[in-house]
Amino acid sequence: MADKHTIIGNYVSIGPNVRRFGAAHPLQDLAMHPFWYNPKLGLVPKAFDVPRKSCIIGDDVWIGANSVILPGCTRIGTGAAIGAGAIVTKDVPDFAVMVGSPARQISTRLTEHEQVQLRELDPWSKDPESASEILKSIRIDQE
Repeated sequence: MADKHTIIGNYVSIGPNVRRFGAAHPLQDLAMHPFWYNPKLGLVPKAFDVPRKSCIIGDDVWIGANSVILPGCTRIGTGAAIGAGAIVTKDVPDFAVMVGSPARQISTRLTEHEQVQLRELDPWSKDPESASEILKSIRIDQE
């Protein structure tokens, strides 16, 4: 389930029970119950709503089951992998492998050459057959 301000790229794989929140409870306010900030509950005008952030999930991202993406994360980079159960609290670089609570980067996917080739050739903007040919060419190019 994703907040309405979520933009999801091409060829993204999202496991079950993944959640993305674009807003947080207002910790600085005297009260945190939604009655005092959510206009849909009828007690306050629309201007009282908490700020909501967008999040861009890049192409070819994998997000494992039961992960949670919090408002501090506004971008998950192209080719990133989010491990199952991770709590993502900040932006994720391209091709990063993130795990844990809070999520931390434990490695980077692919070689620098492969990352550059993927960025330049952009297979994620192509149909599956064309993308497949591009992916094959990158690995053949290295042999």
